[in-house]
Amino acid sequence: MTESWNNNKEMGDKLPWTRFHKVIEVIALVILLTMIIYPFAIWDTLPLKIPMHFNAAGEIDRYGSRSELFLMPILSIFLYGLMSLVSAFPSAWNMPVTVTRENRDRVYQCTKSLLILMKMEVIALFGYLEYSITQVKNIPGAFLGIVFVVIFGTIIYYVVKMRKLAHTRTN
Repeated sequence: MTESWNNNKEMGDKLPWTRFHKVIEVIALVILLTMIIYPFAIWDTLPLKIPMHFNAAGEIDRYGSRSELFLMPILSIFLYGLMSLVSAFPSAWNMPVTVTRENRDRVYQCTKSLLILMKMEVIALFGYLEYSITQVKNIPGAFLGIVFVVIFGTIIYYVVKMRKLAHTRTN
């Protein structure tokens, strides 16, 4: 059982940024900026109808107007902002381990790493999809499986790590 929200609030919502956090955040921002600029850079070379949806096998199953391409960066900006907001408030997180005064910093840092890495993975996923759309061809059939392995692999890795950190004693 975790401590109450008010007790967790004592730590404050200011977790320090590690080098890992900064590197992953820069990668996510570079991908996001590329997603915003890229459609404008190639606009004149795009056909009027481009792929807008792929089935589970990676085959194009819907075409749409090339103006729909701007939905990818808009959605990515929204998700980036939402995930950034969520990662800024550790006291509001629902934790899979018991958070105590002793393990709070370690567990929250681990969770922050999970959220920042997942944010980058989601932005990279949307960036790849945007690029695939502009190439007007199918995506690899294994794409969906790879996405699941990466996203769920990240979650599982960090939950296991968090459980170990929650039970580690500091001297």
